[in-house]
Parts: sequence; C-alpha cells; structure tokens
Amino acid sequence: MLSGPASELGLQHAVEFPLMVATGAPPAVDLGDLTVRRAAGEEGARASAQALHRAFGIPAGSMLRAMPESSLDSPALEVWIAELNATCIGSVTLTLQGDTAGVWAMGVDPEVQRQGVGRRLL
Repeated sequence: MLSGPASELGLQHAVEFPLMVATGAPPAVDLGDLTVRRAAGEEGARASAQALHRAFGIPAGSMLRAMPESSLDSPALEVWIAELNATCIGSVTLTLQGDTAGVWAMGVDPEVQRQGVGRRLL
C-alpha cells in the first residue's frame, strides 16, 4: 500500500520488526550494584547516547541529534538507563500507546552483554 510513495521517495524495505508481548514478571537476576532508572535531562540523554554508542558504534552525537534532551519530556516516550558503579552500561527507549509499549534503541555495553542487563532494562 505504501510501496509506491516510498519508492518515489527513494526508500526501500530494510527490515521486518518482530512484535513481542511480555506477560508476567521478568526473571529474577542478581546483578549486584546495577540500578535502572528513568533518564532525565541533559545527563540522562547523554548517558543513553553513550550507552548506545558503545553497544552499536553509532556516534553519540548522532544519537543526541535523533533523541535530544527535549524528547525525554514526551508523555509518549520513556528512556531508561542501567548503571553499574555509576557508569551507564545500557539504555532502552520505549514508545507508549495506551497499554502497549514499543521497544526501540535498546543496547547494552558489549563488555556486560548476556548478563541480564537487558532483562532488567525491560
């Protein structure tokens, strides 16, 4: 349905997004001094951008242009960060619509991947 207008704009299909529904509580994981909090202000935006930079190699400046501090004030968006020993090691951005949350831009520092940080963020 949108393929005609998208093609006219020079856009092409890139990826299929999986749709997942979570039920129940997340599994309990002992991560010691890990804390998860909602990102706020310039410090939160920068921490999230740095975490995604380390996870994916995307320049932090590009992340800040795409998700500036002002975006953290939107009622339809939440950014959460995971910190270990006062260092941000992960971030997830959620888009909210009613009782549904879309997961976007989730990443964890490669040095601590597969240790439950992503689960805690979700």
